Amino acid sequence: MPRLQKAYRQASISLANGRVLQLIALAFGRPIPERISGPDFLFSLAQHAVERDYGVFLFGASESVSAKVSQKLQEQFPGLRIVGQDSSAWPNPHPRPLLRKIRESGAKLVIVGLGCPQQEAWMLQHAEDIQPAVAFGLGSALDIVAQEAKLTPRWMSRLGIGWSFHLVCEPCRMAHSYATKYRRVVPIFLRMFSRRLRGPQGQVEAVST
Repeated sequence: MPRLQKAYRQASISLANGRVLQLIALAFGRPIPERISGPDFLFSLAQHAVERDYGVFLFGASESVSAKVSQKLQEQFPGLRIVGQDSSAWPNPHPRPLLRKIRESGAKLVIVGLGCPQQEAWMLQHAEDIQPAVAFGLGSALDIVAQEAKLTPRWMSRLGIGWSFHLVCEPCRMAHSYATKYRRVVPIFLRMFSRRLRGPQGQVEAVST
């Protein structure tokens, strides 16, 4: 997905949200020091918003999820200002009303919960349109905070088997998701790892353990 690749290249910050990603990075000799989950990062953003008096706009989640997230965040972080929310679908052939709504809300932080790759594509397309606000794509973090989705037990996350937990809890949705995503990811990983093992002349490099 060229558009998704472009979105990640232009992102100001990209966090490792899974143990599998850490293992892949380690295999390429570029270890990621820490895994930061979407809910943990959302809580950090909420605390930062309170300290700086930043307005927060929620976009992409359903109305019920947005309402629950607003309530929970404001209970946990007194003084947090949720200045707007919108549950419009994307792609949207008429985005101007939403963009105007975000700008007029005075939000400095826009939490986008469309899921990957929709949220990345939206942020890439409209980053300048929502300035001075900054957008963060947090996917299922909003559902988890609203308790619409279950949080992976920490011990399973540390072992890199959190995928199995979600597969058991939501077999139909997750089976389809994993089948479509990993069908692409695994061949790419194997191809890139094979290239890493080979030198510039196609010779296999020695790998120390």
